[in-house]
Amino acid sequence: MINSLSPDTYKSLTLKIANSFIVLLFIYLTVAPEILSGQNRDDLESQYQIRSTTLIRYRAILDSLKRQLEISAHQIDEAKERKPADERSIQILLAQSVTIVDKIEEQQQLIARKEEELHSVRETLITRYENDLDSLRMGVKESVNDDEAEELQSELISITQKKLLIQPDPPALSFDPEKILILNVGSVSDENIKKLYVERVSAALAEIHQKRQQVVGIMREVENLNELRTLAQRFVNRSDLASGPPGSSAWMSHSGLRSNSPSVTNFDGEKSPAIPQVDAYIFMWHQLDQIPQALKSEWVVPTDSTRIYSSPQEFVALLADLDTRLSEYEQLLKQILKSAQ
Repeated sequence: MINSLSPDTYKSLTLKIANSFIVLLFIYLTVAPEILSGQNRDDLESQYQIRSTTLIRYRAILDSLKRQLEISAHQIDEAKERKPADERSIQILLAQSVTIVDKIEEQQQLIARKEEELHSVRETLITRYENDLDSLRMGVKESVNDDEAEELQSELISITQKKLLIQPDPPALSFDPEKILILNVGSVSDENIKKLYVERVSAALAEIHQKRQQVVGIMREVENLNELRTLAQRFVNRSDLASGPPGSSAWMSHSGLRSNSPSVTNFDGEKSPAIPQVDAYIFMWHQLDQIPQALKSEWVVPTDSTRIYSSPQEFVALLADLDTRLSEYEQLLKQILKSAQ
């Protein structure tokens, strides 16, 4: 039937389909956030958990496809090395590799869409947490007795933890810190090259400043969590409402995350697995650690990279150390820019 259409009719039909797709996409982008924001917190947490689990599964499939491609490439190399070369096997393996590459591209596109979906739910959920936290803080101030205040403090702790646990991993530095430092901007005579160097150093400085803001922001969130727990424990000690002594498993269960939390990890001290995002922060720490000693000052706080950062206190110590390193590197970049003036 398509073949029987005139060129003008076919062009008009194609344009209508394209316009319809654009309208549908616009509706999705504008209405979907409103739909999400109208859902209750439990539903959003459930969606976040489902999307997180789905994304993990899709990434595992992608990793499997990449391993298959590596195996296929190795088999092709072996077939080529045979004397005489096994041309038939090579052709079959090449065809299989093309199929695998197509599947990898499809999987990458699918993962990109799922990441966008997860990002949308995460942003909506974080906003919901922030609104709930504001309401709870006001409720604590207006509480009429310790019983009510203790209950609100417990909910404050739970939501604060949840907000921290769904934060995305901080991206690694997009540049090589060592290579930036060896740019001898001050001694460059060519103005075009000098301008290029200054732009690179300035971009690195802006990124370092942004990283410091992220690190300090998360550090304050965790410190706030510690303060909330301390205050909540005082309420429990005074009112004797805890189902067990402070620090016991019953207490931690009482003041921690609910079972339907969007993450299985919590901040329950020594019994907890590693805190989410910690590996990303340690990787950033090591990026800066690769700078030769001659190009940096002595780090103020040494960090044991083999330690498991399982408690809020240890996580804060790691973040404080990382902020120190970022601050020192920031000063080095400022010195380079100053030498270019």
